Amino acid sequence: MYNDYEVGLVFVVDPGYIEWCILNISGFCLTDLNELLKGGFVKQVKDQWANRRVGEPEYNIHFEAYDSYDHITQEVMMSTDYYDFSDEAINLNNSRI
Repeated sequence: MYNDYEVGLVFVVDPGYIEWCILNISGFCLTDLNELLKGGFVKQVKDQWANRRVGEPEYNIHFEAYDSYDHITQEVMMSTDYYDFSDEAINLNNSRI
């Protein structure tokens, strides 16, 4: 779904996808998950310009304009309140490191 995109960039715009990968793909983990969680996520609302546009036409956003995690986090407001990453996924990820 996100071929050629940096994992950190996908994480901030679609944390649910990364969470799904941790829970459903054997051996999938992020060594820096705890740091990524501290950085937060892009707000996921229909009309916010910074949301992803990949895969869902109702999002009219310029996700592809960002080429890295650092790039998007410098230009877009991030918050840890925008997504509730499950303890199950965090614990499973940490057990695989």
